[in-house]
Amino acid sequence: MLRTARVLSSVFLGLVVATGCAQVPTEEIAAADQAMEAASSSEAEVYAPDSWAVAEDARAQLDAEIEAQEQSFALSRSYDHARTLAADVKAAAEQAAGDAETMKEKVRVEVSGLIEQARASLQEVRTLLANAPQGKGTMADLAALEADARSTEDYLAEADRAYSDGNYMDAQAKAQAALTELDKVKAEIQGAQRARGPA
Repeated sequence: MLRTARVLSSVFLGLVVATGCAQVPTEEIAAADQAMEAASSSEAEVYAPDSWAVAEDARAQLDAEIEAQEQSFALSRSYDHARTLAADVKAAAEQAAGDAETMKEKVRVEVSGLIEQARASLQEVRTLLANAPQGKGTMADLAALEADARSTEDYLAEADRAYSDGNYMDAQAKAQAALTELDKVKAEIQGAQRARGPA
C-alpha cells in the first residue's frame, strides 16, 4: 500500500512538473510582437505588402496555436509548436521590415527623379505657351491651357511636401499626376501649332 502511494505520488509529481513546463512562451511572443511593431513602423504594409502578409499570416497561426492549447486539457498542453511559430513570426516580421526599408529607399530615389522631370516639363510647357501664336480665336484656348499648367504647380507643391514628410508613395502619385497633365497640355499646344502650319 505504501509502495503504491509512493508510485502514485511520483506520477502526480511528474504530472505537476510537466504541467508547470507547459507555460505560454510569453518572452518569445513579446519578441515576435516587437518585430511586428517594428515592421509596421517601417510601413511594411505599404512598401512590402507581400512580406507583411507573410508575417501577418504567421502571427495568425501563432494566435490559433495558443488558443488551441488553452482550450485543450491542462495536462496535455504543449507550447513547443507555439515557440516555433513565435520564432517564425519574428523572422517574417524582420524580413518585412528589411524589405520595406529597401523598397522605401528605391521609391524615394525614383520620386526625386520624377519630381525633377515634372519641373522640367513644366518649364517646357511655359516656354511653349509663351511662344504660342497669339491671335483671334486662340486666346480662350491659351488661357485654358495656362490654367491647366498652373494647376500642375499645385500638384508639384503637394509632391514636394509629401516627399519632405517621407510620404513617398503620395509624392509619387502627385508628381505623376503633374506629369500626366503637363504631357496633355504639351500635346495640345503642339497639335495647335501643327494645325496652324508655318507662320
